[in-house]
Amino acid sequence: MTHAHLGNQGAEPETKGVVDHNSTFVFFAGANLSRFIPLLARWSIPEAVTGGQLATVK
Repeated sequence: MTHAHLGNQGAEPETKGVVDHNSTFVFFAGANLSRFIPLLARWSIPEAVTGGQLATVK
């Protein structure tokens, strides 16, 4: 039996509903960094961007 008749059924990832813990850590790291560096808040740099920049340096 082939799976061609199923179309897109079964194409959903098995991790549906699971939170990516790396992205959560990056966001909260950015939030803490923005809290301690007032320049980031003054320039309206989002916490996710700050955390993402920190993660790329890692």
